[in-house]
Amino acid sequence: MDYAKTKLAVAIAVLACAVATAVPAAAQQQVVLPPPILVTSQSVTISNSPGDQQNPTISKGFIGFESGATPLSSRDLLVYDIANNTLYQVNSTPAVDESLNNISVLDNGDIRVVWAANDGASGDQDIHGLTFTPISHQVSYQICLLYDPSVAKKSGSAYSIKLQLCDANGHNVSSASIVLQAVGVAQTSSNSPWHSMTPAMPTPTSIFVMTQRLKDT
Repeated sequence: MDYAKTKLAVAIAVLACAVATAVPAAAQQQVVLPPPILVTSQSVTISNSPGDQQNPTISKGFIGFESGATPLSSRDLLVYDIANNTLYQVNSTPAVDESLNNISVLDNGDIRVVWAANDGASGDQDIHGLTFTPISHQVSYQICLLYDPSVAKKSGSAYSIKLQLCDANGHNVSSASIVLQAVGVAQTSSNSPWHSMTPAMPTPTSIFVMTQRLKDT
């Protein structure tokens, strides 16, 4: 009986050894890091002196951060435009402490900021959001004249008034979808008399007609 038990124990031990040998140990891979590359580009330091800035977030060249007079004072939110070196103040609430959560740049260039502020009824935190258009994406329009307004015409003759709708840089942004209507004619100089045009004008309704050739000028 003892011999049988011993033989059985030896068989179990051999089987366990075979199983252990058949299952390989988990492979361990050692990763050797390459030498670091020194960043030589110029860094951006935002210092809204005097003041204490913290918790920055960035999106497509705009940095949002909290700014306070001291490290222990309440904070307002600011957004810095790196490319145009422009600083925007999102709010100015000395009695409320704002804590920036996120900033994102929308497809149309607008800036969206979300944050928390302890302006609740019992001083608890509320979530706020704001979307604004930076100055770099604001478009101003002007009228570009394609005629000489100082030249007078005889009374009763047609006066051809040609113009373009331009942006702040003088680029033509005229479009057939933009309706332009003349509301009146005024004399600007006594040296070059100006008279109202007769119905002989091509557009007696005072609505300007879009001309593709002028649009492409």
